[in-house]
Amino acid sequence: MKDTPVRAAWISSVPTFFAAILLASALFSANAAESDNDQESKTEELAKEPQNPVANLISVPFQNNFNFGIGPNDATQWVLNVQPVIPITLNKDWNLITRTITPIAGLYRQYELYYVIGDERDIVRLRTNFRLQAVYLYHLIPATPQRSRALFLDYVKTANELHDRAQWYNELFSNCTTNVRLHIKDIGSARPWDGQILVNGFIAERAYELKAIDTSLPFAELRRLSYIDYRARDADDLPTFSSLIRKGLPGMP
Repeated sequence: MKDTPVRAAWISSVPTFFAAILLASALFSANAAESDNDQESKTEELAKEPQNPVANLISVPFQNNFNFGIGPNDATQWVLNVQPVIPITLNKDWNLITRTITPIAGLYRQYELYYVIGDERDIVRLRTNFRLQAVYLYHLIPATPQRSRALFLDYVKTANELHDRAQWYNELFSNCTTNVRLHIKDIGSARPWDGQILVNGFIAERAYELKAIDTSLPFAELRRLSYIDYRARDADDLPTFSSLIRKGLPGMP
């Protein structure tokens, strides 16, 4: 009779023991699952970092350019551009992003002006899928079919003229954005010259101020919704590439 309480206590402790094991197992499984989810989330965030132009991430992209038919001997020119991107953390909310560019050589007749002609899929995918550059797509309100055709023909005319008579590229007076304005001027649609043309990172904002793109949203929101890198990567080489990157964008017809 004296052993009864001890036996009862031992028997009653058995379920408690197994319950403790089950609880520990459940907690371990939950922690392991949480750890896997955290790791997956971190991996996903890291994969997105290079696609964010203002991420706190140092990158050193290389850009190879091959130019053909250079000079009287029809030489081939290879230009390697090293473009380091270095963020400087100012506080928890602000990063200062530096993109080192040396424009001096482009002022002294070092490069010939040439036009790269390709379809939209080739040109956009080069930047979104291979160079991993941030690309934004806006609908130009003044771009009627008639104006678009006239602008295209003016580009073709200039490309043919460059084939017959070469011209020098100039960092200030004959570059990508200044020549776009010249083509628009040729079809009678150019605005007065503006210094922001030389700071092409602000061209979209300037177009917003001129109401040349959709203004139904604040510009910051319009820019966020007009980012198309994910769309371009998903569309990749599909024949419907152009329609897929435009689907649902603000202001698109």
